[in-house]
Amino acid sequence: PVNSIVVGGEVITEATFTGATAVNVIVGDSGSTNRYLGTTDKVTAGRTALVPTGYVNTGGLDLRLTITPTVADVTAGKITVRIQFIIRNRICQNLV
Repeated sequence: PVNSIVVGGEVITEATFTGATAVNVIVGDSGSTNRYLGTTDKVTAGRTALVPTGYVNTGGLDLRLTITPTVADVTAGKITVRIQFIIRNRICQNLV
């Protein structure tokens, strides 16, 4: 949302990917595709923290998740992405 700041988050591979030799994940927004996480291989189970930058989203930029398997198509696997953010100058905000 407008005036939001990403303050944390993570990308978790919950089920190891099969079929591809790598599953590269990038997290950013429509202004910078890798603002919160540069290219990271998430083919195996594990957690990778996002890197908050302090960037204030004044233009309502959409978050962007890019997933690129290499060598072959993915046949199985599961990733969960969590993004924690605050909105400046708001006491209470409910997003639906």
